[in-house]
Amino acid sequence: MDKKYEGPQLLHMADPSLTKVPSEVDIEKEDLKQLKKDLIESMVFYGGVGLSANQVGIDKKFFVMGSTLTEKDEEKVFEKSFFNPVIISVSDDKESQKEGCLSFPGLWLMVNRPSSCTIKYINSDKEEIVETYEGVSARVILHEYDHMLGANFTQRVSRLKLERGLKAVEKKYKKHQRRMTSVSKT
Repeated sequence: MDKKYEGPQLLHMADPSLTKVPSEVDIEKEDLKQLKKDLIESMVFYGGVGLSANQVGIDKKFFVMGSTLTEKDEEKVFEKSFFNPVIISVSDDKESQKEGCLSFPGLWLMVNRPSSCTIKYINSDKEEIVETYEGVSARVILHEYDHMLGANFTQRVSRLKLERGLKAVEKKYKKHQRRMTSVSKT
């Protein structure tokens, strides 16, 4: 029998706490390894490649990213936590790619972001790190960092693109509802 998920619940896009800047993590008092473990568990449960603490109602300035790759019977796990992150720089080069967000189910938007970024953060071993990321990793970091600012990916597109994206989600939802109604009648 599957165990019920007992971790923090994902906040929906309309939740006002998603628009607030989270509080700094007290590096000396907090158990960073446990915070990382709990947020990674939530990220995996909800099916994301990144998750910010404030997306699950935790008022702390940190996020995680990760993935599990399976290659020829060998599983490789990549998990990283970013406590009190600060974006130091971003590239002038930008790329436009489709992005979604766990707090905005079904919504996918073409978002133009820098192709690389340099970030300073504290890791779960309480070490200060400065690293540069490129490609998808940079995109995930910049997406999650938006949450650290009380912002989200919908604010990175035009009003027209957002309206089209929301209409597409509504259309999919209505189609699903019609399908479910016809199934229940049979």
